Amino acid sequence: MHIFLWSAHLVHSIRHGAELHQNQADGCVFFTAVINGILAPFVLVGVLLVACDSVIMNRQTSSWVARVAVAITTIGMFFAAGAIFL
Repeated sequence: MHIFLWSAHLVHSIRHGAELHQNQADGCVFFTAVINGILAPFVLVGVLLVACDSVIMNRQTSSWVARVAVAITTIGMFFAAGAIFL
């Protein structure tokens, strides 16, 4: 998360100069939260694919309950990420 916070801060500083006020910093934090909310479902898909791969996990894949929980969470996060644009 910190990488997104610093990258948003850097982009904002480049666009508006090096001086940041409190309301501008709040905008950077909001922008970072939106980016994290959009990227998080894709990260969960990657985690789910790795957790299900027996070669990567050395034949110690996660249980079906854990996979279903991650899949439901991922689907919910994709809906939430799509709702950002409504």
